[in-house]
Amino acid sequence: MKKALTILLALVLCFGISACGGTTPQESISAENETIPQATIAETTETKPMVYTYKAEPMQNAECTYYGPDAYVPNSPDPSKVQGKIMVWTQCPNCGEENIGSHAIDPAELDFSLSDTIMHSDTDSCWDCSWDKDIDQFMWTIRITRIPE
Repeated sequence: MKKALTILLALVLCFGISACGGTTPQESISAENETIPQATIAETTETKPMVYTYKAEPMQNAECTYYGPDAYVPNSPDPSKVQGKIMVWTQCPNCGEENIGSHAIDPAELDFSLSDTIMHSDTDSCWDCSWDKDIDQFMWTIRITRIPE
């Protein structure tokens, strides 16, 4: 009988110790509300920048051409100044004088948000017509098409 009582007492003691080591309901609630920092994995999607070629066409009172980034530029001491740009040479509609003004247009500064083809206009002045015909300015227009590669 002493053996049975000793075993029973040992079991009660074991159950008592394990019961004291458990968490109370309040402790389990606060443990659920804690935020456990997790390592976040950022997805990196490599997007290649769009590369475009531009086609420049004269429309009114101008000649134009697009020199790509590695294009050969004839008769130029410094081709890097015009490479990657659209060059425009104007012609006076009143007297026909050519190469009155030259303009370098950077395609990156143009707004292609509505279409891949835009019209670009500006004005220039012809000194001869200003003097002889009292005409100060004339307008020139080109069409620029953006072509994705």
